[in-house]
Amino acid sequence: MSELVLWKKKEEIEKRVREIVSEVERDFPEGDLYLIGILRSAFVFMSDFIRMFSEDRNLYCYFMNLYYQEAMLNESKIRVVRETTIYPSFDVKDKNVVLLVGVTDTGIIIDHVLGTLKMKGTKILKVASVIDKPVLRKVDFSPDYVCFEDDDDRYIVGYGMDYRDKYRHLPYLAKLDL
Repeated sequence: MSELVLWKKKEEIEKRVREIVSEVERDFPEGDLYLIGILRSAFVFMSDFIRMFSEDRNLYCYFMNLYYQEAMLNESKIRVVRETTIYPSFDVKDKNVVLLVGVTDTGIIIDHVLGTLKMKGTKILKVASVIDKPVLRKVDFSPDYVCFEDDDDRYIVGYGMDYRDKYRHLPYLAKLDL
């Protein structure tokens, strides 16, 4: 039987997301900003994130789904990608893009996504992650904005993140002891 251990309260998450938005607004003081949330783990983060920007800011919101075969992940890259799709479709060429991620662990998937977006000609591309787990990193990558860093390999659930499709609805972050 698994046990949930509270890690970050709802109020702590809200405070950090607000701080990250402030950093993004400093880094991108003007112009259009294109946000791409990685489905499914970043949808709650993206929802909170966009509501914390000033009302006069031009934000464009998209989602990306990456379909890959888990068995095809090796030590440093995805070997088989069936589809990388942005919804709705748009041209990222010469756009300022912030990619929103739930958890950055091995970095393999994010590295693939960044490579895909860079090939398409983004002007500036940054990554904002709710949780960064550098202890699990397999590629040379660090997110530009991080809400929380974690130094162990336990699953973190809640705030849109799941374990076997459970716990996404929790308003807080918890570690799952299996």
